[in-house]
Amino acid sequence: MKRKSGIIIVLCLLITMACMVVPPPALAWEDWPAASTDDPNHTWTVVFKQAMNTATVNNQNIYVSPDADGSRRINGVGITTTDSTHAKVSPPTGGWSKDATLYLVITQKVLTNEGTPLEDAVRMPFSISNQQIEYGNTVGNLSNVGLVAEKGDWIYYCNVNDNYKLYKIKTDGSSRTKLTDDKVWYINIVGDWIYYDKFNIYKNKLEEKLYKIGTDGSGRTSINNDNSSPIIVVGDWVYFSNDDDHGKLYKIRTDGSSRTKLTDDKARYINVAGDWVYYKNGDDYKLYKISITGSNRTKICDLSLSSFNTVGEWIYFSNNSDGGKLYKMHTDGSNQAKLNDEPSGETNVSGEWVYYATMTDGGKFCGPLYKIRTDGSGKTKLNDDKTYDINVAGDWIYYRNDGDDCKLYRVKNDGSNRELVR
Repeated sequence: MKRKSGIIIVLCLLITMACMVVPPPALAWEDWPAASTDDPNHTWTVVFKQAMNTATVNNQNIYVSPDADGSRRINGVGITTTDSTHAKVSPPTGGWSKDATLYLVITQKVLTNEGTPLEDAVRMPFSISNQQIEYGNTVGNLSNVGLVAEKGDWIYYCNVNDNYKLYKIKTDGSSRTKLTDDKVWYINIVGDWIYYDKFNIYKNKLEEKLYKIGTDGSGRTSINNDNSSPIIVVGDWVYFSNDDDHGKLYKIRTDGSSRTKLTDDKARYINVAGDWVYYKNGDDYKLYKISITGSNRTKICDLSLSSFNTVGEWIYFSNNSDGGKLYKMHTDGSNQAKLNDEPSGETNVSGEWVYYATMTDGGKFCGPLYKIRTDGSGKTKLNDDKTYDINVAGDWIYYRNDGDDCKLYRVKNDGSNRELVR
């Protein structure tokens, strides 16, 4: 990617075409390589190499056109700044169009703080792929050891109360079926396959190997020999920390081929969102991201944090730098905002709600289950159990109860119908 114009454009996106308005005359520009994404609701992030005059970073000077010559603008595109070096280009209502190439244009009317224009205007074509990439489970569930996954009319779960064996049950509570005697967690479902960590204790050491099995219980297959945990399946790739290589971040295809190391960092608490893998670096305990190809490794912030969920343009996390309180921030580390005033352990973001357990005695023990909206409003207590490993499927919240021998329970998302899972 060229950087002559002093800008880096990071793939991040959002999308649909509204009405057109006629802009100023077409520009002469520097062309950047074309980009594509499968997410019609993705946002582009523009990173300037020096501080810009934010008053000039607006939808008059930065726009998206359906034409290669930039002669028309798509109405409704959002241009916002998070600071003097970062701008967001978000789609109009309905998202970017999937049936055409679009062009992001940054004109020379964007000025630095010293009033200097960009050396060249920039044009970058981009398009939206019609291919839909399937995620094996939600970020929130996989941040809580992936005990539960929902697909179609079925819920697949680790039956903690039957020695961690893999079960499925219909969402109406019928057809409960054991699929394997393996001890499982980090359940992912893509297509007709369930991917999971098979775990055992061998010579006082936890061993976790990557397996798959058909949703009907057939075709159980080992995928690799690495100690792999956690695992996250996206499309035909599995992302994991390789504990046989000091916890470094790897990926491997779901057929066991193309095993690839992405970084030498010790990656913990992995999230995959869009084209990025987010992780806590086990060397300095800071939050990082790296592209799914292993490029553009970036430290996001210097905060100390534990559990986190990356959802859209936000990261929700327990901020150890502020007593474990629940926070959120943009995926570039900006706009940090506190959501509550109590120590909060594991979190699971689902829709407009963040589900979390409070922590007691300086974070040593888990407490009751709460929910709070992603804007910090509507805090509600859902149980009095010692709650951890929070998973969400439909309108049920699954969790382990440290006050009852760590058994698996569930409760409705309004706090009703608490019951033991069998």
